[in-house]
This record gives sequence, structure tokens and C-alpha cells, in this order.
Amino acid sequence: ESIKEIKKYKLKKTKIHYLKKGDEFYLKDTYFKVLWPSCDQGDVNNNSLVIFSKIKNLSILFTGDIEKEAEYKLIKEINKLNVDILKLAHHGSKTSTTSLFLNHIKFKYAVAMNGYKNTFGFPHQVVIDRINNIDNVYLFNTIDYGTITFYFKIFNNKTRIRFSVSN
Repeated sequence: ESIKEIKKYKLKKTKIHYLKKGDEFYLKDTYFKVLWPSCDQGDVNNNSLVIFSKIKNLSILFTGDIEKEAEYKLIKEINKLNVDILKLAHHGSKTSTTSLFLNHIKFKYAVAMNGYKNTFGFPHQVVIDRINNIDNVYLFNTIDYGTITFYFKIFNNKTRIRFSVSN
């Protein structure tokens, strides 16, 4: 599906905001900046929004369902990013979260979001191996942990992160 096809669907009583690369907004104290897509990619996965978010000094990169083609283009468009949490693209599919992309993004925690009865086998073992080969990075998978909630506090201008899980 393309963005044009998606726009055909309308939700009653819901105000829809179309976002594009470069859009910035706040929801209460949380900052969001859209990094991707810069134009219609002609593919529903690669049209996923990639959003950088910052809550005080905790940063998160949400990668939607982008695949390697979008990752390669995104790398060319953005500087290296340093974030606390990386939401893995496409649930940890082997068609995304490439080594090249992972080397372009510095992060401490990776989260693979997958349903309880995930029939696709996500995250793929090759993606798990890529993450595990990065020093001082921790991978959390919702299949293993259920709902993952990150909490953070700032002490002496340093963010301390802890998390809880509910299976």
C-alpha cells in the first residue's frame, strides 16, 4: 500500500494528522521529531514513521516497520544517533535491523515488540545475534517479558533507567 491508498480510510470522530520528515511536536513534556519518510516509498512497511523522541534526557528511536532499503536511505539522511532505547524495526524481522543500521545508531537497550502468539518467529535469530554482538546493549523481547515498562530518573544530569515487566 502507498500513502495515497492509506489516506482513503477515514475514522469517524478522529482527527488525523499527517506527519512527514522534519515535523516536530510536543505531547506534554515529550518531544517528537519525524525522521522518516522523506517521500512516499511505495511500500507500506517503508512508509512507516521513524520518530526520535526525548523525555527530559531519555531518548528513544521508534523505527516502525521499515526494512533494510529504508534503513540504508535513512542512514544517508541522518547523522549518527545516540539514543537510550531503540525499538527494533519490523518486530526484529531479518529484513530489517541490519548491521549497517545498528552501527549507525548507538543505543543501550533494544526492544523487540511481538505478540504472545507470534507465528512469524520474530525476532529472527540473525537479528538477535546482531544485537548480542554489540557490547553493553541489552535486548528485551515482549515474547519473553510481556509488557515492558521503562522508568527513569535523573541524578546529577545522568539518566538512570530501570524497567519492569508483566508476563
